[in-house]
Amino acid sequence: MPAPPVLIPRHHRSCRRLNSFASGCQGHRLEQSGRRLLPEFSLTLSSMPGARMIDIKTAISGMVRTARRCVMFASLLLPGLLITGSAFAEDAPDVVVLCDPSLRKVLVEAGQVWQARSDVPVRVLVGSLVQNAELSRHGARADILVGIGADQMDTAQRLGAIDPATRRVVAQDPTVLAVRGPKMQPMALVSGSNVASLLGDGRLGLVDMAIGKPGSDARAALAATGLWPALEPRSSGAEDTDALVARLNQGAVRAAVLYRSDIMGHPGLSVAATFPVAPLPVVAAMTTNLRSPHAREFLAFLQGDGLETLKRAGLEAP
Repeated sequence: MPAPPVLIPRHHRSCRRLNSFASGCQGHRLEQSGRRLLPEFSLTLSSMPGARMIDIKTAISGMVRTARRCVMFASLLLPGLLITGSAFAEDAPDVVVLCDPSLRKVLVEAGQVWQARSDVPVRVLVGSLVQNAELSRHGARADILVGIGADQMDTAQRLGAIDPATRRVVAQDPTVLAVRGPKMQPMALVSGSNVASLLGDGRLGLVDMAIGKPGSDARAALAATGLWPALEPRSSGAEDTDALVARLNQGAVRAAVLYRSDIMGHPGLSVAATFPVAPLPVVAAMTTNLRSPHAREFLAFLQGDGLETLKRAGLEAP
């Protein structure tokens, strides 16, 4: 014989909690062997003023069973979310590359060529090299880190995010002054070069130096020619190279300091000038927590047959 209902004052804390829980679970049923394990909750106002009728046994039973279901659901869901789980380390047929945003397009193209040959997909994700190194060091899925400039890869190595024995310079990326318009013979910028003729009454675009390495590299290139003090008041920042290319295409800036690989694939843009600075090295290395058995092969591809793909994208041989 079922236990009689228990009367609890309406204002009592237990009543409010059970009422809230029961309202959320109302209508939820679980059937097993033809027997209802979690009956429908119902709250009925008692005819007695100031009281509310609740079946305490049913409410508590429902709470316990719902909690068990939540635990069961979490145990099934969490392994899929925790990409650091060891089970994934032995089954990762694809190659995951974390790279500088400026290199995304060229590495996607190289990955497509590699996949056509090997049937192994390459996933390219972007971020600054130091940020990518931190992510990899803390267990994020990454097989290869690729960045522009040796200094950032040095930081990744100090963090223990890469295997130093696999570190390679796979290409070089020159810093250039790009404009809208047909291809032209680039001029070599030196101290006293007339950049004002290229800008007209427009502005010079570059990546914000406080945000990304391309901005600091642009400033260093301009400083090498002695042109930065005169051009700084006319400069306009962007959050990354993709945004800067878009602004150049839209006419928001008259010229922009970019890596040459940034403007490849944009037929409306051309290189107007080059800087008297050495091209920046494109450095790649395998991570210390790589999961793919094909990572070493893809890295070798970038140094070998894949170099032609990199050169078509505006990079130079190391």
